[in-house]
Amino acid sequence: AALTRAIASVVERTREELSAEDRETLASFVDGLADRLAAAAACGLPQTLVHGDFHTGNLRGNGSTLVLLDWGDCGVGHPMLDEASFLHHLSPADADRVRAYWHGVWRAAVPGADPARASRLLAPAAAARQAVIYRGFLDQIEPSEWPYHEGDPASWLARAAALVRHESDLAD
Repeated sequence: AALTRAIASVVERTREELSAEDRETLASFVDGLADRLAAAAACGLPQTLVHGDFHTGNLRGNGSTLVLLDWGDCGVGHPMLDEASFLHHLSPADADRVRAYWHGVWRAAVPGADPARASRLLAPAAAARQAVIYRGFLDQIEPSEWPYHEGDPASWLARAAALVRHESDLAD
């Protein structure tokens, strides 16, 4: 419920920066988000610590250790919510390999779970969650810093809308 409210809020706050098509798609998406999240939960993966900004820029290591930094956006949630940020900067081929590995690790850890289905269901929600994270970030930084991220909420929402439309295309 909290994620649904947060996504609905960022969609409303960002509506003027979105195309009419994206606004329409996102309105329908938000209306069905509770059902989508319930379907993802039924895929059998447990709630976990979700980083919220899980990408290579937040990793530091020396060959024998690896440290994940920047836990400011972490929370408890579905593990597939982190996919949006860690796949975002990868090439499509690399993203497919990383996704396959990630899903394999989860299938091994939770036999009977369906991480691939959960991933497909949550892809638009994970992108919209990134918009929420960036909106919260912008709300807390100095206006002089806004130019670096001011387009991020709209960009992530447009990505969420595109993913929803892609699902519809596949269903047709």
